[in-house]
Amino acid sequence: KKLDNDGVFIYPSSPFPASYHYSYFFRPYNFGYWCLFNVLRLPSCQVPLGLDSEGMPVGVQ
Repeated sequence: KKLDNDGVFIYPSSPFPASYHYSYFFRPYNFGYWCLFNVLRLPSCQVPLGLDSEGMPVGVQ
């Protein structure tokens, strides 16, 4: 009821900034952010938000 019929829920795309190429990709619970909306069959869109302190991209969905 809080979001009502036309609410927008802003959620991080990932709990961590983007990984460098050829780096360790899978971390514990990292997949939970990506698959949540697919499992619930909700529409989603990923939007770049900016860069972290190391210059890696972060975003919301």
